Amino acid sequence: QNKTTLEVTRYSYTSEDQLSKVEILPNPGAPPTMTVEFEYDVMGRRITKSANGDIKKFAYDGEDIIYETDGTHRWTSFMLHGPGIDEPLQVSDIDPSHDRCWDAIERMLPI
Repeated sequence: QNKTTLEVTRYSYTSEDQLSKVEILPNPGAPPTMTVEFEYDVMGRRITKSANGDIKKFAYDGEDIIYETDGTHRWTSFMLHGPGIDEPLQVSDIDPSHDRCWDAIERMLPI
């Protein structure tokens, strides 16, 4: 609980200790003003994130996320990875202003 604003953040976890829900409450007795929920596949990878009705779904190649879709299954971003786990080389977004690219030593490059 935030001692100044009384805002409360409540966390819920699955039986496998994966974060399943985050709720923000303006004060201890109030309903949540924000709720974020997560779903996982049998391999423990996050496959869905829902924040106040805004849904993102994630598709994987092994351990790496290769693309995201929205709640209507429309592609929103695509990731190109290097040889290591969680080593993105490029992220292409439906909004080109969010595109990102890295070099071999993980420095972000201008696009």
